Amino acid sequence: MSPTRREITGFSNPTVKALRALREKKHRKAAGRFLAEGLRLLTDARECGYLPEVLVLSDRREPHPLLAALEEAVEADGGEIIETTPDILSKITGKHNPQAVAGVFAEFDTSLAALDRSSADIWLVAQALRDPGNLGTMLRTGDAIGAGGVILLDDCADPFSVEAVRASMGAVFTQRLAQARWEEFEPWLRSGAGQLVAASLQVERREGDGEAEDTSAKSTATKAHAAAGAADGEGSVRGAHAFADHASLLAGMQLQQQLAQLAVGRLC
Repeated sequence: MSPTRREITGFSNPTVKALRALREKKHRKAAGRFLAEGLRLLTDARECGYLPEVLVLSDRREPHPLLAALEEAVEADGGEIIETTPDILSKITGKHNPQAVAGVFAEFDTSLAALDRSSADIWLVAQALRDPGNLGTMLRTGDAIGAGGVILLDDCADPFSVEAVRASMGAVFTQRLAQARWEEFEPWLRSGAGQLVAASLQVERREGDGEAEDTSAKSTATKAHAAAGAADGEGSVRGAHAFADHASLLAGMQLQQQLAQLAVGRLC
């Protein structure tokens, strides 16, 4: 397949409208494509084996060896390269000060069946995690501790939204992603070795003194293929918390610190 390279100068160009539409979930789902921006993020994608089907470049970009390598790889793969103005790139990405490069990628297979649970000892599980920034943080945390990926349960933020992809800082390409309902996840989890470690932001109050009490069992002991569950302040982990082999009430950095300790334990 011969590579296509063209220039777009008009805001009303149908391609510009189609690319801009990928900022909305319904259009991403219909197209099966998502946007990612920034040379560092697209370089991470290339190094992980993912190339954009469409590479959009600012006509005022500065030369850079990583950008040259990206262009060469997209051309060799038969992708499309579009050169346009910074203003049109801003309209596509939704940023007033856009980076000089953006890419359109095919969405990944996010079924549980596509996961190889034996490929990692730790998998992160998020239930009702609705903030894309928090989702990006979980992806980065998973990348930092060597987790296999992130499993999103129930009504989570879209991992392919511009905000979540940007917040992941490239981890969306290093971590495997799965999306499922709790009813699908429970039998999948119990179909192989592993325990579920749940962390919840919910607390119970003791009557009288108003102190927060953790009524759940606390443990960092896990077996292979352990999973850690979490939700943001808008969500709920009631299902995971009740079902977990080990559970604790954590918030923010405490969850990341426990995950880091868990990873260190795996390496010892």
